[in-house]
Amino acid sequence: MEHHELLGRLLGCLHRYARSYFEKELAPFGLGSGTFPVLISLLHHGGMNQQELSEQLRVDKATTTRAVTKLSSLGYVRRENDPHDRRAYRLFATQKAKDIAPEVRNVLHSWTAILSDGFTSEEQDIALALLRRMRDNAMAYKHHHRKGAAK
Repeated sequence: MEHHELLGRLLGCLHRYARSYFEKELAPFGLGSGTFPVLISLLHHGGMNQQELSEQLRVDKATTTRAVTKLSSLGYVRRENDPHDRRAYRLFATQKAKDIAPEVRNVLHSWTAILSDGFTSEEQDIALALLRRMRDNAMAYKHHHRKGAAK
């Protein structure tokens, strides 16, 4: 049991360090750990609606809504009416967002370099594979738990 508790603590610790790093490094742009994943997604896949964006990022709609609202107020995201659904909007990164994209990506790459310092390429691949499996396990649990609660 101690091993599992340690794993959870380590993941929590990494999460806190990551939030702190991104909050500090992205502050000059008005971005934080909750907004930059949305911005990066829209830079790569502009034109999504909030539901699609939430699914891609694997976060709830409320989290996505807060991030999009903040990014819109900063001038990084614009909303356009969805031609197929009058109730929905399509989201796009603005030119202002495109202008800072290289610097934001550099922050992401720097964090990856910090985390993987001293790792071989093979060790990095193994770490990514194991973390993806953990994420998938957590998602499967959440999905199963949600279904069970609805009965």
